[in-house]
Amino acid sequence: MKKRIVLFFVLILLLWLVSCPIIDVARTKNCPLPETKQTISENETDMFLEHFREYVARGLNKEVPEEFYTDEQKPHERLPFFVRAWFNKKCIAPERFYYVEQRLRAIVKIMDAKENFERLQNHFKEQDAFEGREKEAHDSAFENLQKEALNTEFISNEEFELVRKREAKIRALLGQ
Repeated sequence: MKKRIVLFFVLILLLWLVSCPIIDVARTKNCPLPETKQTISENETDMFLEHFREYVARGLNKEVPEEFYTDEQKPHERLPFFVRAWFNKKCIAPERFYYVEQRLRAIVKIMDAKENFERLQNHFKEQDAFEGREKEAHDSAFENLQKEALNTEFISNEEFELVRKREAKIRALLGQ
């Protein structure tokens, strides 16, 4: 009976190892150092888009603690082993991967908000409800409201252009 139980657990372990080939001990890679800039680069964006679908398909996104996104002190240590192993195999720094994801989500939302503001502004222009000083005051107030609501100073024009070029793919991957 004991032999059967041990055999059962050994078979389970073997099945798991065969179905999850994420641990590649025999291979060592010289992984590049992750970017540390606030802005994201074209290479990082392409790397993210290349690997995000697999990351979700494997269910790794469901294993990441919520506080990982906000913790500044070595959050990668709280990742489950198999998630860290996947990142290691892909030569991806988890913190930067999640940073790129959040940044892309933010840029897409800001692009949507900008579009909505422009639509609203065009609507007001078409209405031509304001004249003279009233119109200048309205336009100035509207512009200030837009800047406050969007707070786009932290997003570079290069990042907006980067996302615009890949917008359909980013929206499809991130579900936005």
